[in-house]
Amino acid sequence: MTFDGLFDTFLRLDGPVFQWVEAHMHPGSGNFWDSFFSIVTRLGDGGVFWIVLALVLFIPKRTRKAAAVMACALALDVVITNGILKVLFERPRPYDFNWAGSGWDFIFHQLVEKEHDFSFPSGHTGVSFAGALGLLFGAKRKWFGGKGLRIFAVLLTVLAALVGFSRIYIGVHYATDVIGGVLVGLVCAALAVLVFRLMEPLFDRLNVKLERKLSGK
Repeated sequence: MTFDGLFDTFLRLDGPVFQWVEAHMHPGSGNFWDSFFSIVTRLGDGGVFWIVLALVLFIPKRTRKAAAVMACALALDVVITNGILKVLFERPRPYDFNWAGSGWDFIFHQLVEKEHDFSFPSGHTGVSFAGALGLLFGAKRKWFGGKGLRIFAVLLTVLAALVGFSRIYIGVHYATDVIGGVLVGLVCAALAVLVFRLMEPLFDRLNVKLERKLSGK
């Protein structure tokens, strides 16, 4: 199964976005944005930043349940994005795509090393939104760690959006890849809440055992 027709339609959005970025932000010129987005994009590498953050939030008791929702969302995103969607759609990266005949012609400056997997959806964007929204959805419920955690989760969502845009700026993803990553992250966060509702009694029992061990009782 191929999705060439679908991706040709996507180019109606992808082309203008690349054109706007090239005309107004000048990637590859050595400006501030080159350095900024080259750093920001690393926050999605392998999901390491988001995984470590979830582990840290597991430490305080009052943020533990929200962290569990976040961790579940991250796990779901890895399976859905890398295990299913990328393999299913097999979309080439922007720098590997044959732009001849598309009506668009771009120069993709190598600001980071080239990726060798498929393009759709954006894994960096998906894992970032799964982590940020998973925490936000968890923090909105009775499992929250206080208003401060909700504000923190909103700031993380803004950071996830920057990670997503960075993927377009550095030329490793199309705009529609990033939109796809946002949607996958959103779905994974919502599913994580449902999964945690089912698993909450088990989590509570394990949490009690953990607290006893930590207190030495």
